[in-house]
Amino acid sequence: MTLVMNSSTARASVAPSELHIAPDATNFTLLPLSDLHLPTNPEAARKILENRAYLRRMDWVVLLGDMVGSYGTAREYRAVDSFVRQLERPYTAINGNHEFYFAEPHQGQDEHGALWQENAVADKARQLEKFVASSAWKTCGARAHTPLGSFIFLGLDDIENHKVESLSAAQLDFLKSNCVSRRMRRLLFSATRR
Repeated sequence: MTLVMNSSTARASVAPSELHIAPDATNFTLLPLSDLHLPTNPEAARKILENRAYLRRMDWVVLLGDMVGSYGTAREYRAVDSFVRQLERPYTAINGNHEFYFAEPHQGQDEHGALWQENAVADKARQLEKFVASSAWKTCGARAHTPLGSFIFLGLDDIENHKVESLSAAQLDFLKSNCVSRRMRRLLFSATRR
């Protein structure tokens, strides 16, 4: 995920990996990582990256939201980009609340990571668009069907709700429509608490 900067957004020029599992696969090892909060939590990233032997055993890494430190700034996305490049593993990501919900303090305020004011609806939408542009998905919800079952990915996307972590009606419909079949095994990834 390389960030390309223009006047108002950061977007990825290298999308996360698509999920590929061999048709005859009998197992698949994935590493779920959440709440890395980069670059404000460098110790977590360092511990993960130093454990190369463990990382090499992973088929795929799933970043489960709150990858960015606080507000989804270009600086924070650059830290995430650096981290995923160093993983040297296929990966994908879903967003959490820190990728879009909170307003960045005004320049000159020394409150980075300390202020948690809700973004305006339009700003939440822009932040979500920035995240979607940095991911392999076209929306905050996606699925991958594999011989081992279906993987369902749900990112937070309810920009009009004042709750910090909630799914929109569209996400709930997506979830419902992808959990109808009882014959298929599913693994759900989401950044929600409920």
